[in-house]
Amino acid sequence: MDKIQYPHSPINSLKALHRALRVDESVMSNALQNINYKEVPLKKKDGTTRITYDAAPALKAVQKKITSQIFHKITFPYYIHGCIRDANNPRSIYTNASPHAGKKNIILCDIKDFFPSIKEKTVFFIFRECLSFSPEVSQKLTELCTYNGTLPQGASTSSYIANLAFWDIEPLLVEKLSSFGFTYTRFADDITMSTDKPISTTLKTQALHEVRRAIRKRNCSLKKRKTMVLKRGQVIKGIDEKKQKPTDSPITVTSLSIHHKNLAISKQERRKVRACVYNLEKTNMEEISYQEWCRRYSSAMGKVSRIITCGHKEGEPLKQRLKKLKDVHKRHHLRSSKVSGRK
Repeated sequence: MDKIQYPHSPINSLKALHRALRVDESVMSNALQNINYKEVPLKKKDGTTRITYDAAPALKAVQKKITSQIFHKITFPYYIHGCIRDANNPRSIYTNASPHAGKKNIILCDIKDFFPSIKEKTVFFIFRECLSFSPEVSQKLTELCTYNGTLPQGASTSSYIANLAFWDIEPLLVEKLSSFGFTYTRFADDITMSTDKPISTTLKTQALHEVRRAIRKRNCSLKKRKTMVLKRGQVIKGIDEKKQKPTDSPITVTSLSIHHKNLAISKQERRKVRACVYNLEKTNMEEISYQEWCRRYSSAMGKVSRIITCGHKEGEPLKQRLKKLKDVHKRHHLRSSKVSGRK
């Protein structure tokens, strides 16, 4: 059974914690006294807004140490893919979608309000029971990684804690689903199951019952409208929020089409990426800050990189357009800096 492994001795004292994180006691104390976050609203694909959080600088610095010195050293099971740094077995949206490519039957699930559902009690349980840290150390780490009693989405530690949320539950769930003939993966709050076997009503009900029963142990539940049982080639019906028109979308897992054995990005998504590059080309460089432009550029390049990875022919030309645009913007920024006297 594939389980989470922490290949180091447990941290049993605060002094040992300071050494493990490579931070002084004063730095830790400062972070604990500054557990503050700025709300950062993000617009989701469906038009709704998700609130993420940006930690205060002192707290963010210590959280990054927790991530690099503790979480990056954990070995995660093959079925967990979200935001994991693993040099030996790299994880990404592609490794998450790949096991389901070309499968005849797919079940898509989404955990409702996943990050807010992860409470202090669960976070403490992870440090104390999963990693075997002392109660004192587990409590301090819980304080550093939670906000208002829950897991703040956006903190560098939160995605790893989300991956660990079902550390003692998921291995048994995966084993049970495998006995039904299902392949299981999870990317943060997105759960996917697939099989080449025919799905009877009984089998579908059993699989979903096992998932619901497992995540309920952490006070989590599935979104009803995002729980879908689909057959290969079936389309997902939705609504275009801007045009208020019905849409037909292919089955995707972490934004990748799994209709064929080779993963792909749907025509709709590729059209959006082309529009993103075009809009950046048409952006007036005088109207936004250099930092904002760089943010938009990085976002566009990330989307183009996904197209290239999936082997779509328009990917490389889009990448070259962005590179050319970056050179132009860099020269513009340097000229503007000289004129204004900035270094």
